[in-house]
Amino acid sequence: MKLARNGCALLLVDLQRAFCHDRGSMAEHGRDIGRLRRAVYVSHRLAGAARKAGVPVAWTRMVFRPDYADGGLLVGELRPDLARIRALRAGTPDAELAPGADRDEDEPVFDRTRFSALLGTHLEDWLRAAAVDTVVVGGVTTSLAVRARSATSGSATSRCSSCARPAAISRTPRTRPRSRRWIPASPA
Repeated sequence: MKLARNGCALLLVDLQRAFCHDRGSMAEHGRDIGRLRRAVYVSHRLAGAARKAGVPVAWTRMVFRPDYADGGLLVGELRPDLARIRALRAGTPDAELAPGADRDEDEPVFDRTRFSALLGTHLEDWLRAAAVDTVVVGGVTTSLAVRARSATSGSATSRCSSCARPAAISRTPRTRPRSRRWIPASPA
């Protein structure tokens, strides 16, 4: 895999204990997390390749206040079991990045309470400051994150290319000047 520094960033989504660890809330409530644990290893390799190429890396975590007051419709109606099982709460092991994620100290982590990492975070500001026009997305819940991103792409400086299933990294031609491409990443 080749990542070019010019205008590219790697966004690693939700590689946290809740989703990727045997003692995380998802595994403790019967979810099969085998593929998610593997995503930590693959994302570790993606991050290493990005760093080697000089491509900036950022991380997201889905994290809620302990009382879920910031969960809105997501926790209230769409995923009420999150509160019932006490998942993804700030200050708990669920919120921590999973062992093996290996984030560098200078890489930002954007905590989010919505499917889109652009709502209620400073991710868009970080991307603009880094002059990013291509975002490679890896991690877990990535197809959902890319679809959510497409729903929040109203600004003139960003565009989201989404697909329902993770795809290999590819670069697509620009369709608009100063647009941003969002490309789901999976191992080839």
